[in-house]
Amino acid sequence: MINKYHISVFIFNFCFAVIIAFLNNDNSSLFQLFASRLQILAIIVYSLLLSSISYTGIWIYLLLSSYARLGNLYFSQSLPQFKVLSILPRGVNFTDLK
Repeated sequence: MINKYHISVFIFNFCFAVIIAFLNNDNSSLFQLFASRLQILAIIVYSLLLSSISYTGIWIYLLLSSYARLGNLYFSQSLPQFKVLSILPRGVNFTDLK
């Protein structure tokens, strides 16, 4: 990734953490939010947590898009085929009940 993308991800997550802290705070001023060192630490920790979630999503998106461009990933064939659990007894099909 380009450095401006790293900076934009961190700035976006930092702003989102400030919004969360402001909505969670009892004070009505944004300057009082940065008055306490504990609140500043909480904002930094929240921004790092949000950044890790964002980078995980970006990494998965880039990984899937690169595989799809190469033709190695077919979404219709890559999904697992699960058998549907039935409450009907063995040998009785749903179509037999009509």
